Amino acid sequence: MGESKDKKIDVPDDIFKAIVSAQEHAEPRVRTLAASLLEKLFNNSVDPSKLFDEILPSVWAGIEENCDTKREVPDLKTDLAADPAAPKIKNVEGVALDDTSGWRNLEASLACYDNIVKGLGHSFFQQGTKDEDVTMFLNKPNLDVLVPTSTPAVLQVLKGGLSDNWSQVRMASSVLCRAYLFPLDPASRKQADKVLIPFMILNRFYLAKGVRLYSQETWRQKVANGKEVLETHLPAVIRHYVKVLDEDNHVVRESAALAIGEIVEKIERTKVEPHLTLIGERVKAAFYDESWPVRDRACVCLSLIGKRWGVEDKVWDLIVNNLKDQIWSVRENAAWGLVQCLEKRPEKLESLISKFKKDIGSTSAEPRRTRKDVEQQANDLDRHRNQQLYSCGSLVPKLHKSANRVTGCSDCMITRPTRVWEISDGCAYLQMHVAAERKVGEEEVLEIMEQAVDATRHEEYLEHESLKTTILKVFNKVVDTRDKKELERHYCNFFIRYIVQRCGAGGLGDGLGNLMMFEGERCLRTIKAMLGEAIFWERVEENCGGEGRGMVEDILRSGSGRTLLFLKKRGREA
Repeated sequence: MGESKDKKIDVPDDIFKAIVSAQEHAEPRVRTLAASLLEKLFNNSVDPSKLFDEILPSVWAGIEENCDTKREVPDLKTDLAADPAAPKIKNVEGVALDDTSGWRNLEASLACYDNIVKGLGHSFFQQGTKDEDVTMFLNKPNLDVLVPTSTPAVLQVLKGGLSDNWSQVRMASSVLCRAYLFPLDPASRKQADKVLIPFMILNRFYLAKGVRLYSQETWRQKVANGKEVLETHLPAVIRHYVKVLDEDNHVVRESAALAIGEIVEKIERTKVEPHLTLIGERVKAAFYDESWPVRDRACVCLSLIGKRWGVEDKVWDLIVNNLKDQIWSVRENAAWGLVQCLEKRPEKLESLISKFKKDIGSTSAEPRRTRKDVEQQANDLDRHRNQQLYSCGSLVPKLHKSANRVTGCSDCMITRPTRVWEISDGCAYLQMHVAAERKVGEEEVLEIMEQAVDATRHEEYLEHESLKTTILKVFNKVVDTRDKKELERHYCNFFIRYIVQRCGAGGLGDGLGNLMMFEGERCLRTIKAMLGEAIFWERVEENCGGEGRGMVEDILRSGSGRTLLFLKKRGREA
């Protein structure tokens, strides 16, 4: 059928009958194509109003009859046997079905509805909306065709869509927010803001990148004086964040912790203080979350609170405990958080230094573990037989906030004890941030650095390169926060000797990790730029001899590509 706008046709009744019957076809591609045909028919019809009157009852019937469909797994064997056109599948009894494959008639009817709107234009669309649909397959096409004919009803649909567990639904709702609600008159806009602002703000932190970036751009384009808007709706926003922190979906809990951090850091103290007790209690509860990203963000949030208002000893101990978490970013953010809390609790510095000196040498107790041991463990079939298999596409909430939950494929109860080297690694991150914030003198920084370097001499475990990489991150942080005089006086010789020993020829050899090589090469290149060519090579030869110069040249040559990429990325971020 042609797309010409000049030539209109009279659509035969047989085509309508075929489209109506295809709405219930077992094959989803047939249903989708039949629905998409409607837009072309209405675009090319001589009398689109007549077609609208003829086909709308069947479309509405499909929606009305199936809106209350129960979540039942269909009988695939019966369905396929009843449909002679359906594909033949052997061993039907062995086919697994999930609870998102049904609702096909309702989905098809909504798709037809969508294409009718596209073909006719919004002036023909005067029907109400339904907000009870709970599956991603139904919500997204419903939101695609929604228009604000009844603002309260649309607000309720958007409220649910912007907080839906399915990212596709959140995205469709975000698009609808920008396209339809913002052109409202001032009175309607004010009504919409009261309902939607908490959801819109939270989606700026949502894990799905498309939703997050789209929501951030909407906020920039459509919300003037965003900070003032946030302050105006602050009580409602905080109530929403606190509620979301109690959701089963760990992704939205992480987003809420991030969003609370923004409030704590950027909003005026006097406006936040009335809500501080509520925020603190809920964020402390998130410290026990089974999802490590939630624990991580909760730690950052409480650290920001501690920087502005101080923290009690119980919260301090919670952050300290994160220094030995199994996840490296949790350890690093805990170290950063403790240093931030020193703003209001400077008396805690001595205990931090004592903890560092006590735990940094823990690697000596790390049991021997080689790559061969790891491969043998991974290939031990008895460890993997008769284990529960989980689907990553399951709707079962995988990471819950308490012990009473359903297990999933990412269940944090399926975990392991902290390794000894991870305790030392957390201490190294602590040293990095203490040095960067200049909480102790340069001589003491150098002293604790020497202790950290001594901890890397134990190499009988597989992950020793990870600890060395962290030590080199410490070096880079110190170099980035010191001027030329400080670097040359206190750190230059020490850093060059260590990097040449660990990253040069005769260091780690074939076991050298790319991350460690990158950090070492970046540190040398920065020192070279700060000291100047002549002084840098003089220091290299002074500390490492003639062979040391060749090693440094090899390190800089082999890592130049990695550092250039890093510097370009850092420049873009800046």
